[in-house]
Amino acid sequence: MEMIHSKIIEHITISMKAHWIRELVEAQRVLIEGVLTEEDIADLFTKALYYRGHEKLVKMMGMVFLANQLTTFLFFMFLKY
Repeated sequence: MEMIHSKIIEHITISMKAHWIRELVEAQRVLIEGVLTEEDIADLFTKALYYRGHEKLVKMMGMVFLANQLTTFLFFMFLKY
């Protein structure tokens, strides 16, 4: 019985959030736009990306991509020993 009650409450909560978001969009207080997968910065934190995809998203965030510098540094450190 408790599990059924929990599912009902969860459904009502989700429904209320969806209704609230719909009202914000209709009142033009929020604009929802689609984002191409290649440009979705959240993928940087949620998916395993190939080197180029990771590099692109890091740069889109305004961060510095250090893989090239780090690889060079480690290469020269290795040559010292």
